[in-house]
Amino acid sequence: MRLHKTKLLYVLFTLFILIGCKENTDTPPFIFNCKVKLINEDGSSPLQENKDKINQITVNLLSPINKDTQITDISYLTYYNCLNIQVREWEACIKNKGNYEQEYILEIQYPEEIRKEKDTIKIKYQFKNARPSIVEAHYNDIRATDTSVNDVTFEIEN
Repeated sequence: MRLHKTKLLYVLFTLFILIGCKENTDTPPFIFNCKVKLINEDGSSPLQENKDKINQITVNLLSPINKDTQITDISYLTYYNCLNIQVREWEACIKNKGNYEQEYILEIQYPEEIRKEKDTIKIKYQFKNARPSIVEAHYNDIRATDTSVNDVTFEIEN
């Protein structure tokens, strides 16, 4: 009787391993951050001066328009004194077997107390073997001040 219980437990354990712990082949999403630091002529920061208005900033994803790409976070980073916009795309690393170019276009509308213009961020990535690299990054017509694969920083005079 004891031998049957042991065999039964062994079979149940094996089934659990085979069914419950299947190999995960999901590709992780591609995530990148855009940091925007606004600077007034006198060196002050309109974001820091109007922290209570930051939640009124709207960011729209103009391109690509699909269900796999979305803005996942808009926040103010106190330590860096900048606006952080996080974009996530689920299918980026598997499109065309991981080899293609993708341009992301974001539109930012600030409250008037922070900035009057509506601004556009354009970042073009190239994927080779599912590895991203930045081709170009612009805020309106201004080039990024700092770029890494997952982090693009812009310093903009207000």
